[in-house]
Amino acid sequence: MSLITADQVILDLAAEDRHAATRALAGTLVASGRCTDVEAFVADVRKREETMATGLPGGIAIPHARSAAITEPTLAFARTDGIDWGAKDGPASLVFLIAAPEGAGEAHMKVLPRLAKALMKKEFTGALRSATTADEVVAIVEAEVGDVVVSPPPVPTPAAEAPEPAPEPVAPAPVRAASSGLTLVGVTSCPTGIAHTYMAAEALERAAKDAGHTMKVETQGSAGATPLTAEEIAAADAVIFAHDVEVRSAERFSGKPIVDVGVKKAISDGPALIAQAVAMSSEWKTNPHAEAAAPSASSGLATKVDKEAGLGTRLRQWLMTGVSYMIPFVAAGGILIALSFMLAQFALGENGAIEITNYHASYVDPSVTEVDPYNLAQNFDFTSLTAWAALLFVIGGAAFGFLVPILSGFIAFAIADRPGLVPGIVGGSVA
Repeated sequence: MSLITADQVILDLAAEDRHAATRALAGTLVASGRCTDVEAFVADVRKREETMATGLPGGIAIPHARSAAITEPTLAFARTDGIDWGAKDGPASLVFLIAAPEGAGEAHMKVLPRLAKALMKKEFTGALRSATTADEVVAIVEAEVGDVVVSPPPVPTPAAEAPEPAPEPVAPAPVRAASSGLTLVGVTSCPTGIAHTYMAAEALERAAKDAGHTMKVETQGSAGATPLTAEEIAAADAVIFAHDVEVRSAERFSGKPIVDVGVKKAISDGPALIAQAVAMSSEWKTNPHAEAAAPSASSGLATKVDKEAGLGTRLRQWLMTGVSYMIPFVAAGGILIALSFMLAQFALGENGAIEITNYHASYVDPSVTEVDPYNLAQNFDFTSLTAWAALLFVIGGAAFGFLVPILSGFIAFAIADRPGLVPGIVGGSVA
């Protein structure tokens, strides 16, 4: 399967803005049968754009989204006279629309990261700018990222002809950089994990190589991640986090100098981040108090708010911090209530879900002698399916009850750090 075809290339796209350009490119996916609903897909792309602009330095834009309207991972490409896509250095003249299905398989999703990394190569973007035909663009893209190939299942070898099993390769011990360079590691991640995650990784690795250092980056993106080994982390002189979502298992990097920035900072200014990591490593080696003063990496409470961003961006980041901590309460409560309704229907029939909502867990006045059959604290039967359904309903409802306090508490946390937790949670509870 080809990731891009000549029908999905527009060499001279005339569009008044990025939304019109996105719609035009989405139209090519509909024509090729890879998009079933252009309105739904365009809406998904616009929602992604609202999260973070997809314009990049060097006149490149990579609008992208996962969408139920997309049937297979695919690309559309356009050259323009220059459309504002949110990049600080000016309009975009090369536009790649990256489309992925909601449930794309890992083998297919590995192709899109290869494209993202290729966009960091000047020779690749230069070839695209000078291409004269759509077929030439397709050839350039396929030469860099290849096609998605589904391998046929292996044919079993008869036992008599089975070759001797090859010895398992022994992983070489991590090699430190030469004395003139440092060994660096990093982690990159973005909300969708399709493009920025891998472009940031490529930018950091290239910048480190140009500066005479070695670097390995763990990409926590859509194609899965190959975690850095404990040996690689231990051998590192410094760490760079370039992320817009929380770094998974960040505690692995405790005790190392860490540069912590947003993912687009790595794409636009990789050399500066490498220089910052080198300077921080040097300071840690010469200043015994630097490590003690630095905050340790932790997988605990975290927020990703850029204090130098504009008010609109910070407002979105504050709200998204609250939402990210609220979602587990909503999910857990919803699952428990759904399970309680399922058990109630088994126990009580068609109206079981309605009946189960009559249960409550409040304690009654001890002076009242009548037993309330709907009071779980007073009357719980371990052998009753109905009682268990009621208990799940009560716990699920309690989880839902934390929705507003947790949302408001962690919005306040994003604004004022830990001192904001108490007023935020109490205020949300009162509200």
